[in-house]
Amino acid sequence: MPCHECFGRSGPVHLVLEQNGKDVTGTLVGSNYRGTINAKVTEKGINGSCMCTLRGVQSFSVSIEASVAGNDMVFRVSDATMNLSRKP
Repeated sequence: MPCHECFGRSGPVHLVLEQNGKDVTGTLVGSNYRGTINAKVTEKGINGSCMCTLRGVQSFSVSIEASVAGNDMVFRVSDATMNLSRKP
C-alpha cells in the first residue's frame, strides 16, 4: 500500500516529541498507524523520519518536517499536513 494512502485520512493525532540538544525523538499515533520519530532541529524547524507501522503489520520509513511558531506547529508526514497546538 503506498504511503499516501496511510496518512491521507483525517482524524485525531497524538504527537509526543522530546528534544535533547539538536536531537528530537518521539511518537506519532493516528488512525490505523503509529510511528517512532527520529529527527534534528534545524534553523527552519524539525527534519527527520518516522518509522511507521500501518495497522500493526506493515512498517516503512517516511520523511517528516515541522515548523513551529509559539504553541502552534505545522507538521508534515509524507503527504499529510497537520496543524497542531501544544497543550500545557
